[in-house]
Amino acid sequence: MLEGFNDVADVYRLTKRYQEAETLYQRSLAAGEQFWGKESPRLRKMLKGCALVYRDQTMYQEAEALYQRVLNIDEQMWGEEHSETALSLKNLAQLYQQWELYEKAEELYQRVLTKNERIAGKCE
Repeated sequence: MLEGFNDVADVYRLTKRYQEAETLYQRSLAAGEQFWGKESPRLRKMLKGCALVYRDQTMYQEAEALYQRVLNIDEQMWGEEHSETALSLKNLAQLYQQWELYEKAEELYQRVLTKNERIAGKCE
């Protein structure tokens, strides 16, 4: 059921119906937190979707908090040297770039680059 809310919210976000998207993401997130707990990996997609709604509306502080939660979940679930963790870090860097916090964005992009080099090295 929660995936259904999320799928409809994704469509609303993509069609710039942000208020409706936010409402559905928040409903699914609240239910998911109740079922699985606030740090459950199952919340990742909901958190990312809602963060995108906030980012697209230049509500950067709200988006930052959600991207940070996703990053924390990824670090706990996969560790710091995993491609999903690097992707979450990149999402946060992109937010900072859009927010014109270029020093923060650069720092995170450098961390992403370092992580990806180490991850690629493990695959060789």
